[in-house]
Amino acid sequence: MKKTYKALNARYAVLQFGYWVFSLVIGGFAAVFLEGRGFTAGGIGTVTGFSALAACILQPAAAAFADRHLEVPLKLVTAGFVAVDLVSVLIMLAFPESFAATFVFFTLAHCTMMSLQPLVNTLGIQFTNVGENLNFGLGRAAGSLGYASSSYFMGLVTERYGGEIILPVLVGVLAVYLILLLVFPRPDVAALKDAIARQTRKGTKGEKPSTYPEFFRRYRRFDLLMLAFTLTYLFNNWNTTYMLYVLEPIGGTSVDIGYSLAVAAFSELPVVAVGIPVMKKIGAERCLRISSLAFFANAILIYFAPDPAFFIASRATQCLSTAMTIVSSVYYVNNIVGKQDNVKGQAVMGVVAVGIVNIIANFGGGHLLDVCPVKTIIGIGIVLNALGVVVMYLATSKHVFPGEEKGAWPRKLDL
Repeated sequence: MKKTYKALNARYAVLQFGYWVFSLVIGGFAAVFLEGRGFTAGGIGTVTGFSALAACILQPAAAAFADRHLEVPLKLVTAGFVAVDLVSVLIMLAFPESFAATFVFFTLAHCTMMSLQPLVNTLGIQFTNVGENLNFGLGRAAGSLGYASSSYFMGLVTERYGGEIILPVLVGVLAVYLILLLVFPRPDVAALKDAIARQTRKGTKGEKPSTYPEFFRRYRRFDLLMLAFTLTYLFNNWNTTYMLYVLEPIGGTSVDIGYSLAVAAFSELPVVAVGIPVMKKIGAERCLRISSLAFFANAILIYFAPDPAFFIASRATQCLSTAMTIVSSVYYVNNIVGKQDNVKGQAVMGVVAVGIVNIIANFGGGHLLDVCPVKTIIGIGIVLNALGVVVMYLATSKHVFPGEEKGAWPRKLDL
């Protein structure tokens, strides 16, 4: 049993490492690549906005399928997404001069990348639901390490070789990741069904996964949490996509993007690595409140950044912003919705945090850049983050929604 526990944690950590390398390469350097292929800020916003819109449709569909067809290994569903990414990247490599091919297949690759996150998370959650001692925090720490190390590397190589270098890098990353998924173990199907049945007997309403209208009516605390995430993430996601435009007025280049993303990701590591014990001690709701305050502080620091060095240093606030969210959000959502709706809960959170937020931040933010000064957009971000702090407090307060469905709050975290 001990050997299985160690092997499972190590293999899941490798999956998280690989996903976040992939996410960094295609997401963190999207503006560098697309600008090199002739896209304006508005055009970049259109591509990334459309991909986020498509992810809003694709994520729930994949989650609903996974919820209702446990006999189909989730790893194969996830591998199918990765295969689509690989084919899309190969097509872009084959047609470097085609604006249309770049628009269509970068949108497709970016969309499937965003849709992967809740699936990769749920690959781990499935094991915890059947009683395996999977350390999700350790896996996500490996993801932060992958994001940090690849940030530094990609900053250097894009400065030297240009944005086109991301395509051959992606081919290698995706090919290896596809193999890792295919050899990843799967939880016992009977045990998964039994876990859902046990939760139903404990009082969770409905023997089958909820439909989406039922889901949003049943879990009102979850609804408010998603609004808090939207307000909190808007500026952060805009800054990630358009970091080059924030850095250029203060003397920055694509190398500074790499340094900035690396500092942010490396700063996450200590918190993510010890996050589960911290969350047990102070509670997931407090972790989420701390994260919203840190996002707010980061927006203020970016507004006053006089040079690239200050901007890069300000990204260390990620140790409390994104890191705290990483540690607590998956477990918090997993424990305020019923087990039969776990995949759906993770997928909806992904739709909001990755889909809806990116549609607004990327599409709207890209076109705003064509007509507004960067400082104005950062100022809007500060206001949104301030509102996010207030809504996050309400979403995580046990005094809100006193008539919440019995068993949804408070519930002992399933760690």
